[in-house]
Amino acid sequence: MVRLIEKHFKFSGVLPGDLQLFLETHLPKPKGKNKDILGVIDPKLGASINEALGIVCQHVGVVPEVIRGK
Repeated sequence: MVRLIEKHFKFSGVLPGDLQLFLETHLPKPKGKNKDILGVIDPKLGASINEALGIVCQHVGVVPEVIRGK
């Protein structure tokens, strides 16, 4: 499913509806000084998530290490 989301996102440039629904369902709603951060591999995807849902995303630092499994 991750590959399908990546492929769809790269071609369309918008947040896929399935991913948006998943994030809305399974992540807490951002409130005030919420310090929760969603790690993403693609900075453009992070920007789209932030714009659509107000969820802070990060693609640098420890995120690539976690995704690679190190």
